[in-house]
Amino acid sequence: MTPRLIRVLLRILTAMVLVVVLFSLWVDHARSIEAHTTGGLLTALGVGGVGAAYGPELLILPAHGLPFRVDVSPSCSSIGAVLGLAAIALFLMHGPIVRRILAFAVAAAIVIAGNLFRIATSVWIGLEWGSTYMTVYHDWVGTVIGLIVLLTAFMVMLFLMLPSNRRILEEATRDR
Repeated sequence: MTPRLIRVLLRILTAMVLVVVLFSLWVDHARSIEAHTTGGLLTALGVGGVGAAYGPELLILPAHGLPFRVDVSPSCSSIGAVLGLAAIALFLMHGPIVRRILAFAVAAAIVIAGNLFRIATSVWIGLEWGSTYMTVYHDWVGTVIGLIVLLTAFMVMLFLMLPSNRRILEEATRDR
């Protein structure tokens, strides 16, 4: 193994360990924030039937049907994707640190907003049609939404890290 390959593998290993450790430390807090934020957003939008949030759970009181709880599970939280994007930006991408942090911040905002949309639409489906429909929506449509949001955020992060066309042209004409 070459020294360069060893450095690359160490950076990847460091990123992975850091993501796992931070995820285990922050996931419960992130889940609670997402549950409370989702409840607040739905209430602000005038959606009735959203009860109080208790930690990572929301009490749902549908107009027709039995009340039920919605749990923002660790896999439903955006913290894993945000930490993964942070690790990529800090350990695997090259370029000025300020630019990498800005690209990560935009990507993280996309992931968080998209995840809140996914959770809120799942809760709304549950309010309108019941917890069974909410589960089906969450498992199928919610998964597709999460995947699209994460891929979009990653592509935006990469786009923001690309050099500008002006700089590429300047470098190309300077070398002649």
